Amino acid sequence: MIYKITGRLALKNPTTLVVEVNGLAYEVNVPLSTYEKVGKENSEVSLYTMLVVREDDLQLYGFATEDERKLFKLLISVSGIGPRTALSLLSSANVADVFGFIANSNLQALMSIPGIGRKTAERVVLELRDKILKLDVGIVHEAVEGKKFAPKL
Repeated sequence: MIYKITGRLALKNPTTLVVEVNGLAYEVNVPLSTYEKVGKENSEVSLYTMLVVREDDLQLYGFATEDERKLFKLLISVSGIGPRTALSLLSSANVADVFGFIANSNLQALMSIPGIGRKTAERVVLELRDKILKLDVGIVHEAVEGKKFAPKL
């Protein structure tokens, strides 16, 4: 597992970054939230990562914060949600909002995110609600306290 990568930001696109580390260049898929947080090309960047292994492919996903990485990992554990859908979700709403949607069973907010229909939203809430309530993440506690969240569209 590649947990974190730090190096020079060689190329910056809205969906992918290329990070050069000691002569190796890694292509890293990122949500828009991470794209917006990293600096300019040729600056140093540090990303929390997750390597997703498929039978015919290896993809590296990167996140600006550990909370984004945790949420991504939880999302792809849900049946019917792959890495692309998880990235879309993270690109459409911030981590606190998504935790809030799930913790408060807000299906309408989840369904407003591209790629998430009613059945997928219900499955996300059903499979993740108890898991996220057990996480020791400050934003989860804020989400559960009843704050209203709206998707960033």
